[in-house]
Amino acid sequence: MRKIWLVICLFVVLSFNSWGQSFNLPTMTNTTESIQSALRELLENTKNIGSPDYKGDWNYSQELFLKDMTAYLNSVLDNLNYSSLRNYTRLTRNNINNINIQTISRNQMTNFDIFLHKIFPDRDREIHTMQNEYKTKPFPLMIKHDEKVISETTRQIQIYQQELNDYQNQLDKLPTIAQLNNRLQEIRRELLQPNVVRNTKLKKQLEDEEAAINKQKLEIDIEHKRLTKHISDTQTQIRRSNIENNINEMEAAERNKIITSVWTSFCDFYEWEKFFNDENTCLKDFFILKNTRQKLYNMLDHIPQGQVQGFRTRLDVFCAEWGI
Repeated sequence: MRKIWLVICLFVVLSFNSWGQSFNLPTMTNTTESIQSALRELLENTKNIGSPDYKGDWNYSQELFLKDMTAYLNSVLDNLNYSSLRNYTRLTRNNINNINIQTISRNQMTNFDIFLHKIFPDRDREIHTMQNEYKTKPFPLMIKHDEKVISETTRQIQIYQQELNDYQNQLDKLPTIAQLNNRLQEIRRELLQPNVVRNTKLKKQLEDEEAAINKQKLEIDIEHKRLTKHISDTQTQIRRSNIENNINEMEAAERNKIITSVWTSFCDFYEWEKFFNDENTCLKDFFILKNTRQKLYNMLDHIPQGQVQGFRTRLDVFCAEWGI
Protein backbone atom coordinates (compact mmCIF):
# COMPACT_ATOMS: atom_id res chain seq x y z
CA MET A 1 0.00 0.00 0.00
CA ARG A 2 2.85 2.34 0.89
CA LYS A 3 4.54 1.60 -2.47
CA ILE A 4 1.34 2.41 -4.34
CA TRP A 5 1.03 5.72 -2.49
CA LEU A 6 4.64 6.61 -3.32
CA VAL A 7 4.03 5.85 -7.00
CA ILE A 8 0.93 8.06 -7.01
CA CYS A 9 2.80 10.91 -5.32
CA LEU A 10 5.69 10.58 -7.79
CA PHE A 11 3.26 10.68 -10.74
CA VAL A 12 1.58 13.82 -9.40
CA VAL A 13 4.90 15.56 -8.81
CA LEU A 14 6.12 14.69 -12.30
CA SER A 15 2.83 15.85 -13.75
CA PHE A 16 3.12 19.17 -11.90
CA ASN A 17 6.55 19.69 -13.39
CA SER A 18 5.32 18.98 -16.92
CA TRP A 19 2.41 21.39 -16.90
CA GLY A 20 4.16 24.74 -17.02
CA GLN A 21 5.56 25.99 -20.31
CA SER A 22 9.05 27.46 -20.10
CA PHE A 23 10.58 29.58 -22.82
CA ASN A 24 14.17 29.67 -21.67
CA LEU A 25 16.18 30.32 -24.82
CA PRO A 26 17.74 27.03 -25.94
CA THR A 27 21.41 26.40 -25.33
CA MET A 28 23.48 26.58 -28.50
CA THR A 29 27.01 25.73 -29.58
CA ASN A 30 28.90 26.39 -32.80
CA THR A 31 27.82 23.19 -34.56
CA THR A 32 25.26 22.95 -37.33
CA GLU A 33 23.23 20.36 -35.40
CA SER A 34 23.09 22.52 -32.27
CA ILE A 35 22.15 25.66 -34.21
CA GLN A 36 19.43 23.85 -36.15
CA SER A 37 17.91 22.36 -33.02
CA ALA A 38 18.01 25.68 -31.17
CA LEU A 39 16.44 27.65 -34.03
CA ARG A 40 13.63 25.14 -34.46
CA GLU A 41 12.80 25.40 -30.78
CA LEU A 42 13.11 29.18 -30.82
CA LEU A 43 10.74 29.61 -33.76
CA GLU A 44 8.22 27.14 -32.40
CA ASN A 45 8.05 29.03 -29.10
CA THR A 46 8.01 32.45 -30.75
CA LYS A 47 5.32 31.41 -33.21
CA ASN A 48 2.94 30.53 -30.39
CA ILE A 49 3.40 33.54 -28.10
CA GLY A 50 0.07 34.16 -26.40
CA SER A 51 -1.24 30.68 -27.19
CA PRO A 52 -0.07 28.39 -24.36
CA ASP A 53 -0.25 24.69 -25.02
CA TYR A 54 -2.64 23.55 -22.29
CA LYS A 55 -2.70 19.86 -23.30
CA GLY A 56 -5.65 19.52 -20.92
CA ASP A 57 -3.33 19.37 -17.92
CA TRP A 58 -3.77 22.94 -16.80
CA ASN A 59 -7.38 22.22 -15.93
CA TYR A 60 -6.24 19.83 -13.20
CA SER A 61 -7.01 22.45 -10.52
CA GLN A 62 -7.71 26.17 -10.45
CA GLU A 63 -4.68 26.77 -8.26
CA LEU A 64 -2.36 25.00 -10.69
CA PHE A 65 -4.01 26.74 -13.63
CA LEU A 66 -3.35 30.21 -12.14
CA LYS A 67 0.17 29.20 -11.22
CA ASP A 68 0.99 27.96 -14.70
CA MET A 69 -0.60 30.96 -16.42
CA THR A 70 1.50 33.25 -14.26
CA ALA A 71 4.62 31.22 -14.99
CA TYR A 72 3.82 31.25 -18.70
CA LEU A 73 3.50 35.05 -18.82
CA ASN A 74 6.68 35.49 -16.80
CA SER A 75 8.56 33.19 -19.14
CA VAL A 76 7.34 34.99 -22.27
CA LEU A 77 8.05 38.46 -20.90
CA ASP A 78 11.50 37.49 -19.60
CA ASN A 79 12.76 35.36 -22.48
CA LEU A 80 10.88 36.31 -25.66
CA ASN A 81 11.06 40.08 -25.42
CA TYR A 82 12.67 42.18 -28.15
CA SER A 83 16.07 42.55 -26.47
CA SER A 84 16.34 38.85 -25.61
CA LEU A 85 15.57 37.69 -29.14
CA ARG A 86 17.81 40.35 -30.67
CA ASN A 87 20.72 39.21 -28.50
CA TYR A 88 19.95 35.57 -29.24
CA THR A 89 19.92 36.27 -32.97
CA ARG A 90 23.34 37.88 -32.66
CA LEU A 91 24.56 34.93 -30.58
CA THR A 92 23.33 32.63 -33.33
CA ARG A 93 25.30 34.60 -35.90
CA ASN A 94 28.44 34.34 -33.79
CA ASN A 95 27.98 30.57 -33.53
CA ILE A 96 27.42 30.32 -37.29
CA ASN A 97 30.59 32.30 -37.96
CA ASN A 98 32.53 30.06 -35.57
CA ILE A 99 31.49 26.78 -37.15
CA ASN A 100 34.57 24.72 -37.85
CA ILE A 101 34.07 24.21 -41.56
CA GLN A 102 37.03 21.83 -41.65
CA THR A 103 34.90 19.23 -39.87
CA ILE A 104 31.89 19.28 -42.21
CA SER A 105 31.40 18.64 -45.90
CA ARG A 106 30.47 21.16 -48.57
CA ASN A 107 27.07 19.47 -48.96
CA GLN A 108 26.45 19.76 -45.23
CA MET A 109 27.22 23.46 -45.35
CA THR A 110 24.97 23.94 -48.37
CA ASN A 111 22.10 22.14 -46.65
CA PHE A 112 22.72 24.16 -43.50
CA ASP A 113 22.43 27.41 -45.45
CA ILE A 114 19.19 26.16 -47.01
CA PHE A 115 17.95 25.40 -43.49
CA LEU A 116 18.71 28.94 -42.33
CA HIS A 117 16.50 30.25 -45.12
CA LYS A 118 13.73 27.74 -44.42
CA ILE A 119 13.81 26.70 -40.79
CA PHE A 120 10.29 25.35 -41.19
CA PRO A 121 10.10 24.44 -44.90
CA ASP A 122 6.50 23.22 -44.90
CA ARG A 123 4.08 25.73 -43.41
CA ASP A 124 1.42 25.58 -46.13
CA ARG A 125 -1.32 24.42 -43.77
CA GLU A 126 -0.73 27.26 -41.31
CA ILE A 127 -0.46 29.78 -44.13
CA HIS A 128 -3.75 28.63 -45.66
CA THR A 129 -5.41 28.65 -42.25
CA MET A 130 -4.39 32.27 -41.73
CA GLN A 131 -5.43 33.24 -45.25
CA ASN A 132 -8.88 31.74 -44.67
CA GLU A 133 -9.11 33.42 -41.28
CA TYR A 134 -8.57 36.87 -42.81
CA LYS A 135 -11.28 36.34 -45.41
CA THR A 136 -13.85 37.16 -42.74
CA LYS A 137 -12.08 39.65 -40.47
CA PRO A 138 -10.29 42.98 -40.98
CA PHE A 139 -6.73 42.72 -42.24
CA PRO A 140 -4.37 44.58 -39.87
CA LEU A 141 -1.57 45.32 -42.34
CA MET A 142 -1.65 47.90 -45.12
CA ILE A 143 -2.71 46.64 -48.54
CA LYS A 144 -1.46 48.59 -51.53
CA HIS A 145 -3.92 49.16 -54.36
CA ASP A 146 -2.84 49.22 -57.98
CA GLU A 147 -4.09 52.70 -58.85
CA LYS A 148 -3.22 52.17 -62.53
CA VAL A 149 -5.53 49.15 -62.73
CA ILE A 150 -8.30 50.98 -60.87
CA SER A 151 -7.97 54.00 -63.17
CA GLU A 152 -8.08 51.83 -66.30
CA THR A 153 -11.08 49.91 -64.95
CA THR A 154 -12.91 53.18 -64.26
CA ARG A 155 -12.17 54.44 -67.78
CA GLN A 156 -13.36 51.19 -69.34
CA ILE A 157 -16.59 51.22 -67.33
CA GLN A 158 -17.30 54.76 -68.58
CA ILE A 159 -16.86 53.54 -72.17
CA TYR A 160 -19.18 50.59 -71.55
CA GLN A 161 -21.74 52.86 -69.92
CA GLN A 162 -21.72 55.24 -72.91
CA GLU A 163 -22.15 52.29 -75.30
CA LEU A 164 -25.01 51.00 -73.16
CA ASN A 165 -26.75 54.40 -73.30
CA ASP A 166 -26.33 54.55 -77.10
CA TYR A 167 -27.77 51.06 -77.59
CA GLN A 168 -30.68 51.83 -75.28
CA ASN A 169 -31.46 55.10 -77.12
CA GLN A 170 -31.46 53.27 -80.46
CA LEU A 171 -33.74 50.61 -79.04
CA ASP A 172 -36.13 53.21 -77.62
CA LYS A 173 -36.42 54.90 -81.03
CA LEU A 174 -37.45 51.72 -82.83
CA PRO A 175 -41.17 51.44 -83.66
CA THR A 176 -42.76 48.64 -81.70
CA ILE A 177 -44.28 45.62 -83.42
CA ALA A 178 -47.55 46.49 -81.70
CA GLN A 179 -47.57 49.93 -83.33
CA LEU A 180 -46.94 48.42 -86.75
CA ASN A 181 -49.62 45.78 -86.26
CA ASN A 182 -52.12 48.48 -85.37
CA ARG A 183 -51.32 50.30 -88.60
CA LEU A 184 -51.70 47.05 -90.56
CA GLN A 185 -55.17 46.54 -89.09
CA GLU A 186 -56.11 50.08 -90.08
CA ILE A 187 -54.91 49.51 -93.66
CA ARG A 188 -56.86 46.26 -93.96
CA ARG A 189 -60.01 47.98 -92.78
CA GLU A 190 -59.46 50.80 -95.26
CA LEU A 191 -58.95 48.34 -98.10
CA LEU A 192 -62.47 47.03 -97.46
CA GLN A 193 -64.01 50.47 -97.82
CA PRO A 194 -66.06 50.84 -101.03
CA ASN A 195 -64.37 54.08 -102.03
CA VAL A 196 -60.95 52.38 -101.77
CA VAL A 197 -62.07 49.30 -103.68
CA ARG A 198 -63.15 51.57 -106.56
CA ASN A 199 -60.01 53.74 -106.35
CA THR A 200 -57.22 51.71 -107.88
CA LYS A 201 -54.53 54.28 -107.08
CA LEU A 202 -55.50 54.59 -103.41
CA LYS A 203 -55.80 50.82 -103.13
CA LYS A 204 -52.29 50.43 -104.60
CA GLN A 205 -50.87 52.95 -102.10
CA LEU A 206 -52.37 51.08 -99.15
CA GLU A 207 -51.17 47.71 -100.45
CA ASP A 208 -47.63 49.08 -100.92
CA GLU A 209 -47.69 50.51 -97.39
CA GLU A 210 -48.86 47.13 -96.06
CA ALA A 211 -45.99 45.35 -97.81
CA ALA A 212 -43.50 47.94 -96.54
CA ILE A 213 -44.73 47.51 -92.95
CA ASN A 214 -44.44 43.72 -93.13
CA LYS A 215 -40.87 44.10 -94.40
CA GLN A 216 -40.15 46.67 -91.69
CA LYS A 217 -41.43 44.27 -89.04
CA LEU A 218 -38.79 41.74 -90.05
CA GLU A 219 -36.06 44.38 -90.06
CA ILE A 220 -37.16 45.77 -86.70
CA ASP A 221 -37.26 42.29 -85.17
CA ILE A 222 -33.68 41.69 -86.34
CA GLU A 223 -32.53 45.11 -85.10
CA HIS A 224 -34.33 44.66 -81.78
CA LYS A 225 -32.56 41.36 -81.20
CA ARG A 226 -29.21 42.89 -82.18
CA LEU A 227 -29.56 45.85 -79.82
CA THR A 228 -30.91 43.69 -77.01
CA LYS A 229 -27.88 41.40 -77.31
CA HIS A 230 -25.49 44.37 -77.31
CA ILE A 231 -27.20 45.76 -74.21
CA SER A 232 -26.98 42.41 -72.43
CA ASP A 233 -23.31 41.91 -73.37
CA THR A 234 -22.41 45.45 -72.29
CA GLN A 235 -24.20 45.05 -68.97
CA THR A 236 -22.22 41.86 -68.43
CA GLN A 237 -18.97 43.71 -69.16
CA ILE A 238 -19.91 46.43 -66.68
CA ARG A 239 -20.62 43.84 -64.00
CA ARG A 240 -17.33 42.10 -64.68
CA SER A 241 -15.51 45.42 -64.55
CA ASN A 242 -17.14 46.42 -61.27
CA ILE A 243 -14.55 48.49 -59.42
CA GLU A 244 -15.56 47.21 -56.00
CA ASN A 245 -15.30 43.60 -57.13
CA ASN A 246 -11.95 44.30 -58.76
CA ILE A 247 -10.64 45.96 -55.61
CA ASN A 248 -11.88 43.05 -53.48
CA GLU A 249 -10.16 40.56 -55.77
CA MET A 250 -6.95 42.58 -55.78
CA GLU A 251 -7.09 42.94 -51.99
CA ALA A 252 -7.63 39.20 -51.52
CA ALA A 253 -4.67 38.39 -53.77
CA GLU A 254 -2.46 40.99 -52.07
CA ARG A 255 -3.59 39.86 -48.60
CA ASN A 256 -2.65 36.24 -49.36
CA LYS A 257 0.64 37.41 -50.83
CA ILE A 258 1.46 39.40 -47.67
CA ILE A 259 0.57 36.49 -45.37
CA THR A 260 2.76 34.10 -47.38
CA SER A 261 5.61 36.61 -47.42
CA VAL A 262 5.41 37.26 -43.66
CA TRP A 263 5.40 33.53 -42.88
CA THR A 264 8.31 32.94 -45.27
CA SER A 265 10.32 35.72 -43.64
CA PHE A 266 9.49 34.47 -40.15
CA CYS A 267 11.03 31.09 -41.03
CA ASP A 268 14.17 32.69 -42.48
CA PHE A 269 17.02 33.38 -40.04
CA TYR A 270 18.53 35.94 -42.42
CA GLU A 271 15.26 37.90 -42.29
CA TRP A 272 15.46 37.87 -38.48
CA GLU A 273 18.88 39.47 -38.74
CA LYS A 274 17.51 42.11 -41.09
CA PHE A 275 14.66 42.78 -38.68
CA PHE A 276 17.00 43.46 -35.79
CA ASN A 277 19.05 45.68 -38.10
CA ASP A 278 15.88 47.69 -38.84
CA GLU A 279 15.88 46.52 -42.47
CA ASN A 280 12.41 44.93 -42.44
CA THR A 281 9.36 44.46 -40.20
CA CYS A 282 8.89 40.70 -40.54
CA LEU A 283 8.61 39.79 -36.83
CA LYS A 284 6.43 42.78 -36.01
CA ASP A 285 4.14 41.92 -38.94
CA PHE A 286 4.04 38.27 -37.88
CA PHE A 287 2.97 39.15 -34.33
CA ILE A 288 0.34 41.53 -35.68
CA LEU A 289 -1.09 38.86 -38.00
CA LYS A 290 -1.10 36.35 -35.14
CA ASN A 291 -2.92 38.88 -32.94
CA THR A 292 -0.23 38.28 -30.33
CA ARG A 293 -0.85 41.51 -28.44
CA GLN A 294 -4.54 40.79 -27.82
CA LYS A 295 -3.85 37.18 -26.89
CA LEU A 296 -1.33 38.24 -24.24
CA TYR A 297 -3.60 40.88 -22.74
CA ASN A 298 -6.47 38.39 -22.68
CA MET A 299 -4.34 36.19 -20.46
CA LEU A 300 -4.55 38.82 -17.71
CA ASP A 301 -8.07 37.50 -17.06
CA HIS A 302 -6.54 34.18 -15.99
CA ILE A 303 -4.00 35.27 -13.38
CA PRO A 304 -4.52 36.37 -9.75
CA GLN A 305 -6.03 39.87 -9.70
CA GLY A 306 -3.36 41.16 -7.37
CA GLN A 307 -0.74 40.61 -10.08
CA VAL A 308 -2.70 42.01 -13.03
CA GLN A 309 -1.42 45.60 -12.86
CA GLY A 310 2.20 44.52 -12.64
CA PHE A 311 1.82 42.22 -15.62
CA ARG A 312 -0.10 44.87 -17.56
CA THR A 313 2.78 47.32 -17.13
CA ARG A 314 5.28 44.69 -18.27
CA LEU A 315 3.06 43.80 -21.24
CA ASP A 316 2.87 47.47 -22.24
CA VAL A 317 6.66 47.58 -22.42
CA PHE A 318 6.86 44.18 -24.17
CA CYS A 319 4.41 45.18 -26.91
CA ALA A 320 5.90 48.66 -27.33
CA GLU A 321 9.36 47.17 -27.93
CA TRP A 322 7.96 44.86 -30.61
CA GLY A 323 5.92 47.70 -32.11
CA ILE A 324 2.63 45.88 -31.81
